[in-house]
Amino acid sequence: ALIDYEKIRVKSIATKASYTNAVMGLNNAYSNIGDNKNTIYYGKIALKSASEGYESAPSIFANLFTLSLYNYCRTVCVPSGDYSSGETLIKKAISIFDKKEVAHYDYLENSYYMLAFLYQMQGKDKDAEDMVNYGVKHFPNNLYFLDGKGELLMKEGKRQEAMVIWNKIISIDPHWASNGSDFSKMILNNNK
Repeated sequence: ALIDYEKIRVKSIATKASYTNAVMGLNNAYSNIGDNKNTIYYGKIALKSASEGYESAPSIFANLFTLSLYNYCRTVCVPSGDYSSGETLIKKAISIFDKKEVAHYDYLENSYYMLAFLYQMQGKDKDAEDMVNYGVKHFPNNLYFLDGKGELLMKEGKRQEAMVIWNKIISIDPHWASNGSDFSKMILNNNK
């Protein structure tokens, strides 16, 4: 059972962090089963709790805050098509990463990739392309950035260069032709 820490007046930072983590888990669980109402409800609570925690104890809450920003973008903003709000949240997460306040960088690559996606969905093609190029440079083995680069090269008519990228992807993940993006699956399966 989820206990509202505000109602029981628990002041402990550790308890608030555990509570925030639990609420984020509910946000993800409801997202996975397609319950939009509860996804939004628990996403907002997690984001509020993590934000408050970050304001009072940044070193303890930096990871939770960046994760809650990313999760809210992924589970609420993207499915609803609110890409502008998602962009704001992801930029906030990246700013925390850039300040080196986050101890674990599990969501750093995902945040940059999400930003590229959000730019693309808003028609900010140049920004999306710049973010994909940034990702390929800084995360050279990230399959999603590599895949995005392959798509960009194909759009520019640079098929041979795109195939070099996709062959690199296959060397990292031999199953990418069946598990990757729809575009890369189409290209790779037609080149067998």
